Amino acid sequence: MHPRIEELIEALDSRHAELTGAVNEVPTEARNRRPAEDRWSVAEVLEHLALVEENVAKQVRRLVADQRANGLGAEHDSSSIAQTFNSAFVLDRRQKRVARDAVQPRGEIDATEAWMRLKRARQVTQDTLREVDGVALCDVSAPHPALGPLNGYQWFLFLAAHEGRHTAQIREIRAAIV
Repeated sequence: MHPRIEELIEALDSRHAELTGAVNEVPTEARNRRPAEDRWSVAEVLEHLALVEENVAKQVRRLVADQRANGLGAEHDSSSIAQTFNSAFVLDRRQKRVARDAVQPRGEIDATEAWMRLKRARQVTQDTLREVDGVALCDVSAPHPALGPLNGYQWFLFLAAHEGRHTAQIREIRAAIV
């Protein structure tokens, strides 16, 4: 496996372990309850994470397929990609951000179902990373609504940071409702 893909998997796995710990700290019976009318429940946060992850994996697959048709090459650089993305911007919870309608939780599923949906989305992400292993993901890009253009690697780094942002949110929810 290419070192850059290994780096992405490590970043995603690390953040996901933190998320799992944060969710497990919230009592099961409290995961569907909002801490306030204008705030998401743990279930809604998990649903949002699943929606975002599904969209990112689908988008990267589409970008790579489109660029392969135009001669997308192999990755020749094995240097770290972590410093190419500003995770701090995403992780900063002092700045409130409003999710696009497409990734707003509908609130129609409980925390257990939302967690399962996120697990399925993560499996698609892992499958996508295996499929694009060795591809020059720095040569494909698409704009993020708040971050501007991101290349294929940065989209996965965004997913890791995004999960970190919402891990902090789940800890805030726990503090408010427990």
